[in-house]
Amino acid sequence: MIIFQQLSKRYSNGGALVLDKLSLHIKAGQFVFLTGPSGAGKTTFLRLLYGAELPSQGTLKVGGASLGGLSPRKIPQLRRKLGIIFQDFRLVSGRTILENVAWPLHLAGSSTRQAGQAAWQMLAKVGLQDKAGSLARDLSGGEQQRVAVARALVTRPPLLLADEPTGNLDPENAREVMSLLLEAHGQGATVLVATHDPLLLGLVQGARRLRLEAGGLIEEWS
Repeated sequence: MIIFQQLSKRYSNGGALVLDKLSLHIKAGQFVFLTGPSGAGKTTFLRLLYGAELPSQGTLKVGGASLGGLSPRKIPQLRRKLGIIFQDFRLVSGRTILENVAWPLHLAGSSTRQAGQAAWQMLAKVGLQDKAGSLARDLSGGEQQRVAVARALVTRPPLLLADEPTGNLDPENAREVMSLLLEAHGQGATVLVATHDPLLLGLVQGARRLRLEAGGLIEEWS
């Protein structure tokens, strides 16, 4: 599903390496936690996976596609196969939360009715069906986070990428979000969660743990 081969990433010529010669294979169907201190490169790691950044060196394959050689016009096609939970939500503030969640389904070719029904069902799963008609900008940070989770899950993607998906949530809602990610994993999705919250690690039995530190990657065991 995900293959890094001697991958390095730096943001300027001669600048410090953010990621240094990483080699990694994440198999389809795995649940993986990516941990490490703030600034270790977790977000950069995820941005590489959905084509927002390109490797400075080495190769990267996601779902069989080589991102280093992927043309810019094919990046949106790649992202439609992914579910991405952004740390800063990336909701369209002037649209309703139902419209935000339904949007990936529209891009995938679903009818307005099909997309609306599926989006409403997903909002019910995150406890926000009563606010389906509310504008995204009128929600609290925690509510926006749950909408972002619903949007990522609604297409049932084979690969889920989550950047601090519970960072704005209280413990109860954090557990509910993790249960949704586990449900998706149980249905066959590969799940990669970047987090600095050690409490999340105990919520998923048998998850693989990778730690970024000083540009390198360390395999940890639960």
